[in-house]
Amino acid sequence: MRKKGFLWIVMGVALLGFFCVGMATVNASNKKGTACSQGLSSAEAASVLGVKANDLNVRSFPQMVSPDDTKNKTYKVPPCSYSYRSKTNFRKGISYVVYIYNDPKRARRDYETMKENFATSAKVEKVPGLGDEAFWVNDKRFHRLVAIKGNRMVDILNPTDVKLQKRVMVLVLKK
Repeated sequence: MRKKGFLWIVMGVALLGFFCVGMATVNASNKKGTACSQGLSSAEAASVLGVKANDLNVRSFPQMVSPDDTKNKTYKVPPCSYSYRSKTNFRKGISYVVYIYNDPKRARRDYETMKENFATSAKVEKVPGLGDEAFWVNDKRFHRLVAIKGNRMVDILNPTDVKLQKRVMVLVLKK
């Protein structure tokens, strides 16, 4: 029963993410210091996907946060979603979320909670060499790479290939 509940939560979050994409679209090349400044350049994303930079649709947008997180100033800036999709091959895409916390301890706690939640319904593998710590969710339903580095947590949803996810993670963690 617990696995079904978690699956419904994951599906709900995914639907909310798709809804937000339609509601707010902002260019991923925002200036440093703004809410969505952790995006890959078009050239970096194109290199990972094996396409030309002008073949990409690039979007970023702040995620909604709870009133409690706003009141408690959980995040330095609102979490941001990034999306890079080939215009000519819809199966080639990158999507990830960057969370920048005010408190590294809170970032660590949320990272551990995410890892525990995934472990209830999927195989979770430790991934060495990325950030302070990273894990990969290896499941036929979803493949996720999540890493933490200081007060930053990065959650990569696409591509599903772990080698490509690692390339994206290295680039994002350098930002």
